[in-house]
Amino acid sequence: MIKIADGFSFAHNLKNKIFNDKIIVTSSTNVDEIENEYMAVAIPINNENIFDVCEFYIESRHQVTIAVSFKNDYENAVKIIRENFFKLKLKVFDIDNKKTIPNVKEDKVKYLFYAFEKTNDNTLLQMASNELFKILYHKYDNIDHMIAIYIENTSLKSKVKKSIKNKQKFIKDKVTKDINISVRI
Repeated sequence: MIKIADGFSFAHNLKNKIFNDKIIVTSSTNVDEIENEYMAVAIPINNENIFDVCEFYIESRHQVTIAVSFKNDYENAVKIIRENFFKLKLKVFDIDNKKTIPNVKEDKVKYLFYAFEKTNDNTLLQMASNELFKILYHKYDNIDHMIAIYIENTSLKSKVKKSIKNKQKFIKDKVTKDINISVRI
């Protein structure tokens, strides 16, 4: 491994120094599971600065993918998924399943529900429900139809439905209070 930018916020170790424009940045210590003969692997010295490392490579015109492990690095994986949603919106690779998570730029809802299904994290559920609520009546017949499209794990469907219903109730109550009319949903 090669140490890069020691002493800076984007300090990291680089494994598989490959001279191309693709790099995987990970907080996971299981880098052997993400070795890729076509991509270099960057491991931040301080996991709090993973996005600084990503920005370092983005600025030097690399294609950056973040790799997370929900099994071996749960807390960091959840934090990275949340922050990536709001910050850089990079591709994310799920080390445990060896597949790329749906891209947040292409489908926010799929991205958040994939992460929710892997983590059962209530904040991710709330974020996904908020995004779904924005498109609910434009694209879908009803909540059940929408949930069937996005949620594979049947044991989580009732939790998702409850979250969306709570969002509906919140909006209905707010509209009713703000303009003194009753809203039927």
